[in-house]
Amino acid sequence: MKAGRVPALVLGGGLNGLGIVRSLGAAGVPVYVAESRRDDPALSSRYARPLYLPALHGETLLAELERLGAERFSGNRPVLVLTQEQSVRTLGSAQERLQPFYRFLLPPSAPLDALMRKPDFSAMAAAAGLPAPATVRVCRGEDIEAALALRFPLVLKPAWHAPSYVRAGLAKAYRVDTPAAAHERIETMLRALPDVVVQEWVEGGDDAIYFCLQHLNTAGQSVASFVGRKLRSWPPRVGGTAACTSAPQAQALIERTARFFARHQVQGLAGMEYKQNEQGEYLAIEPTVGRSDYQEEVATLNGVNLPLAYYLDALGQGGEYRSGANRSVVWMDTESEQRAAQAQGRPAGRWPQAHGPMRSALWRARDPMPWLAQRARRLTARLGRS
Repeated sequence: MKAGRVPALVLGGGLNGLGIVRSLGAAGVPVYVAESRRDDPALSSRYARPLYLPALHGETLLAELERLGAERFSGNRPVLVLTQEQSVRTLGSAQERLQPFYRFLLPPSAPLDALMRKPDFSAMAAAAGLPAPATVRVCRGEDIEAALALRFPLVLKPAWHAPSYVRAGLAKAYRVDTPAAAHERIETMLRALPDVVVQEWVEGGDDAIYFCLQHLNTAGQSVASFVGRKLRSWPPRVGGTAACTSAPQAQALIERTARFFARHQVQGLAGMEYKQNEQGEYLAIEPTVGRSDYQEEVATLNGVNLPLAYYLDALGQGGEYRSGANRSVVWMDTESEQRAAQAQGRPAGRWPQAHGPMRSALWRARDPMPWLAQRARRLTARLGRS
């Protein structure tokens, strides 16, 4: 399908953004990529027209978007696609301010803000009857005892990825097996962010983690959906996706996810992560709202181009989107996959539960520059150290 000439502006040039750029660019959409770092891979894609901004969050971002909308994009109103949580937080409360300049689909600010806070999501899941692990919120030292009453092992996460937490160099999640380890780790996290989520750990490996990625229209209806399954994570058990593929055996998650999102006025790109426990039940772990997921491109590779569905809907042409043929392709962040495989003592790129072709998140024969640019930077850095 060749889309029209209204451009898309993707905020974020990492692997997430690169997948969006390729998904839209291959469909004929002119794509701009805004990034504050000059070495992110999406900026080198054949489909990308790079723009450099001082920041991708806060008032600085809003002012820059207004400037671009009034000058470079005057009269075009590009479709805005977000890839980072901090960008969503910034735009969520400034939607009316940017609507004269851009087209985008975001939930109303109140449910958007609630869904992005892990403690609020836990309560919302319970109210909707969505099975989820038992959760306790810890905001100060005296809350820790309630968390230690949960069933071990536990997983500890920041309630949201605040700049103070990121600057402290802490991981996105920690698994702890004893009360002493939990107490020590929670105290460390509280010093960086006084809002920590403690959940009961769901037994199972990385390949027990499933996800449902969707685009929902303004009526809260799922226009396009894809269900996938992680094959490996980095770091193992608590990290981001290293490799994933389609999961046709879990299609029931589509209706469950769409029903929950419709209840909370979600529109645009969204996703829900689940973990299948030892009894075969899918427990909701956390949602992604207002932006693409890190591994969003796995859906495109398997015939469901969610960024294109979002783009067309933002133009008022949502009825024109058609999914492609079902496939079984593995998406792989090659470096993370190699580290995860090494940590597990297994060969990289080989999984007993997945078949079909593999696609690197970085390397593509028809779009090689992101990979080549990364190699050139690393070679330059290596020569500089010698």
